[in-house]
Amino acid sequence: MPEAAGAMLRFGFEVMGLYSVEATIDPENHGSRRVLEKLGFVQEGYFRESFYEPHTGRFTDSAVFSLLRSTWARQTGASA
Repeated sequence: MPEAAGAMLRFGFEVMGLYSVEATIDPENHGSRRVLEKLGFVQEGYFRESFYEPHTGRFTDSAVFSLLRSTWARQTGASA
């Protein structure tokens, strides 16, 4: 998964000219957190009971991560 997400980030930053990318995950999904952190994302926020899951009928928490193009460029050696 990090390889596929890395390719999407490269396209977003180099071709689309994005300044930053955000990702919202279920904080209990440790695999997603590891992938984001491996790619250089940092947690920006944590929202309690902010997402309604219709299949369970309850609200769950959300964690928001972001990655700036400048951080990505430093980590990959690409030009910002």
